[in-house]
Amino acid sequence: MADAELTLHGRPLHLLRVADLKAALEQRGLAKSGHKSALVKRLRGALMLENLQKHSTPHATFQPNSQMGEEMSQNSFIKEYLEKQQELLQQRLEREAAEAEGQSHLDSVETLLDPIEPHYTLLSPSLDPFNPH
Repeated sequence: MADAELTLHGRPLHLLRVADLKAALEQRGLAKSGHKSALVKRLRGALMLENLQKHSTPHATFQPNSQMGEEMSQNSFIKEYLEKQQELLQQRLEREAAEAEGQSHLDSVETLLDPIEPHYTLLSPSLDPFNPH
């Protein structure tokens, strides 16, 4: 649709006053800030969308996602596939939990088996036989 074809109350958008543009944008719940060119562009987009919605017809073949989901769950192949995926996911989660438990058990055993580091007691300099005074 060419810019010249878009009108508001029979007037081309670029000929409207800024106050008129802002009023039209406010009616549509759109932002009213900016220069006149931005207001014209915003209103043009809104009017184009309104025209599309006005002239489009609802299609009987389109279905909301919720209805598609219901139909898919009734399909036995898809139902079996989803059940198998759920089962595989559950097995994976259980395996990962067991591996994590095994790793934490290994960590605790390794901690117990770590060699004990020798502890040295520092003697005061007067008692140290290697430190002559």
